[in-house]
Amino acid sequence: MKRLGLLILLLATACGGPVTSPAAATAHSVAWITGAGYREDFIAEVEAASGRELAEMPLGAVASDLRREYVVSTPAQQMQTIDLNTGRVVRSLPLGGEYRLPIDATGMPAGLSANGRWLVLTGPDFRVVDTTGATPPRRLAFEGQMDFDAISDDGSLLYAIQRLGQQYAVRVYNVPAGMLDPNVVVGKGEPPVMAGVRGQSVFSPDHAWQFTIYRGGPTGAFIHALYLRQPIAWCVFLPQSPSTAAYGWSLAAAADRLYAANTMLRLAVAIDWHGAASPWEEPEIVKTGHLPATIPAANAFLINAEAKEIGGSLAVSPDGATLYAADAAVIQAIDTSSMAVRARWGAGVFSRIALGPRGDTLYWVNPEGQLVGIDTQTGAVRTHPRLYFGARAVLGVR
Repeated sequence: MKRLGLLILLLATACGGPVTSPAAATAHSVAWITGAGYREDFIAEVEAASGRELAEMPLGAVASDLRREYVVSTPAQQMQTIDLNTGRVVRSLPLGGEYRLPIDATGMPAGLSANGRWLVLTGPDFRVVDTTGATPPRRLAFEGQMDFDAISDDGSLLYAIQRLGQQYAVRVYNVPAGMLDPNVVVGKGEPPVMAGVRGQSVFSPDHAWQFTIYRGGPTGAFIHALYLRQPIAWCVFLPQSPSTAAYGWSLAAAADRLYAANTMLRLAVAIDWHGAASPWEEPEIVKTGHLPATIPAANAFLINAEAKEIGGSLAVSPDGATLYAADAAVIQAIDTSSMAVRARWGAGVFSRIALGPRGDTLYWVNPEGQLVGIDTQTGAVRTHPRLYFGARAVLGVR
């Protein structure tokens, strides 16, 4: 039987107090996603100290605040809103058709706006759902081959990728009017179509922008910067690289900067997107850091065979002062003011990394399926003894 991936989600417990070091990791409850052929992927919250399961839920689109998820049952033609703290269904919505959640480049269910208010489903058309239940769902007809890209926080603009053979264009729907804008969303002076393989996406903290990596096209790796509040987009071209190394880029966003790093190329860059007030200014690379060699390029990226995800992993501290770049050999702490490496820890990471809310502990899952935490001040490592067979990544920490 095919064994599906497993995803760990960390949630700070009310009784555990603040987490100050990996030794305090038992003050967290842990949730994971798993599957083994005879059962669907699920999320389960457990106590890290005892391993006692607190709640179990089917896998859905998880809100960025880690409080709700949205699950679609195609046979039942309904959507359920599930409280991640309790595992209880708090709302059900009949869909009246066979709809499903979009899947992102990492293999995870997607479709949510950055604030979690709106969810886009795909099926015979796009279905835009208000997750609060305050307004009825809306249907938007496809035009050609359309894939979901993003939706604005107010639910008024839905961005879609229109496939045009080996190329594609970004289109935008006016959701209240139910109309597709005839114009392509493109930056000034840029071609109306793009080419390449879509990768990781991140939102800016103010939810005004979505940044997406594309690689494998004739122009090399680039970041598609999509302004969500108006149909404006830019392409930020990354340093050129061999075709394999181009897949090593990963992203992380801070309050006023977007960071991209590629340990295969030994590069990290800081990108100024000029904030939400200046979407007409082209985002630009403002700093470049050169990283020490870690391991040969052929082994320097992470591969998730289930999700077909290739690339390193990045996280940025809550104060924006430190960027953490992880690959299969080391974790590097980069000072964002100078883009210089200030610390290196010999801890190979084969999954996505996630910071605790105070930025003092970095978590990941090791190849053996154990949860690992590292103190970002001392470098002390704590490995949780329990095995989570098939573990894929830490989703987040709250």
